[in-house]
Amino acid sequence: MPHAPLAPSSSERWMACPGSHHAEAAAPPSMPSVFADLGTHAHELFARGLRLGLAAEVLTTDPMIQHPLASALAATREILGPRSFLVEVRLPALAGLAAVWGTADVAAFSAQGPVDTILDLKFGEAVRVEPDVPQLGIYTLLAARCYGVAPNGVTAWIIQPRHTHENGPVRSHRYSLADLDKLEAELRDAAAATFVTDAPRHAGPWCRWCRAAATCAVRQAAPDAIPPKPMSAWFQPEPRWL
Repeated sequence: MPHAPLAPSSSERWMACPGSHHAEAAAPPSMPSVFADLGTHAHELFARGLRLGLAAEVLTTDPMIQHPLASALAATREILGPRSFLVEVRLPALAGLAAVWGTADVAAFSAQGPVDTILDLKFGEAVRVEPDVPQLGIYTLLAARCYGVAPNGVTAWIIQPRHTHENGPVRSHRYSLADLDKLEAELRDAAAATFVTDAPRHAGPWCRWCRAAATCAVRQAAPDAIPPKPMSAWFQPEPRWL
């Protein structure tokens, strides 16, 4: 699947470190990862389950996937209820910002028509993801500009069934209309900064997945920039999320 030049999935990095955009373009491609393959497979099953109304037990017999997938599907269906929704929905770029577009796992719509929910599945175990991350904020903004936004804003949901989090596997963050306007201004400024010659680099947790990290002097000068991964015990089910 093609990715945007400034992909929402890597937005934490390029928004915080604008120089990483050109640095990554000159770096070798990422090596295949069993973790990435697992996540891709889980997302495919998740999307199929939602589209066809299938249970996890029908989708896979792999115990490493079936149990957390069942949790993710149950939570998603509870969030969505009877509302209309789209799965794996391609969200177009904003006017004048062609480099930023993406594909949301799920977008759901209010009874009046505008989008009111964006949902993202994270199948990783070790690194927690919060619902106010830039990636999900960008999906929310793109969906709001494409489909219109409900009067009370849009709620972004993270479902992370394999990570132990003090708030449970399902977490949400609401974006008001004013929040979305502010995010758009920040996004346009951040995107413009990545195309500046000799754009600055800044070390931080986002270096973990940067392809240029091994040769980046700023990263090498900050050995403690990437914090240790939170402790995680694989999959502890919870009965309800809402």
